[in-house]
Amino acid sequence: MVRPELNRRMVRYRTAGIMTLRTASRPLDDPMNNEHVALLRKGAATWNKWRREKPDIRPDLHGASLRGADLHAANLRGANLSGAKLNGAKLNGANLLGADLRRATLVGTNLTRADLTGCRVYGVSAWGLKLKKTKQQNLIITNEDEPEVAVDNIEVAQFIYLMLHNEKIRSQAARRCMHAPYPVEISFSVSSPPPRRNREDTPAAPTPDRGY
Repeated sequence: MVRPELNRRMVRYRTAGIMTLRTASRPLDDPMNNEHVALLRKGAATWNKWRREKPDIRPDLHGASLRGADLHAANLRGANLSGAKLNGAKLNGANLLGADLRRATLVGTNLTRADLTGCRVYGVSAWGLKLKKTKQQNLIITNEDEPEVAVDNIEVAQFIYLMLHNEKIRSQAARRCMHAPYPVEISFSVSSPPPRRNREDTPAAPTPDRGY
């Protein structure tokens, strides 16, 4: 039997980039670390210095209230921001690579030039974001107990999740497309990656004829 972690598929959504299905999952961490929150509120310079000195510590900001906080250029790579309140926060230029934003609230948040690559965004509330030149690859929209699905746009993450899991919304979307004044295409395709070849199965390259 093929192990779940080896049974990977690709799903494409034409208006939202490529979505990758995987089965890995990570549980929510323990309640937030108040020392981490207090340190972050001192500003990006102090925070980034601490991150350089403690590279092995994963920041735990779970559920933190950071409304309107100035986190410009903060190094939040891999941070646990699940459930955090980030309304109006200034995260322009911040490094959020691989951060956990599940159930976080981002209303009017400035993410200009921020890096959101690989963030977990299941249940995120995202409205009125500033996303000029923001990196948004592989945003994981599913929960930890579901096959992993990723999209490339945080503003459509909720819509894609509902399209995948809510039959009524899919039906309504299809009905709207049928009556649109111009052709609209919404399609999904699932395909398995090509099997890996063992080294011993790879034929040896022919020896070139050098004429001697």
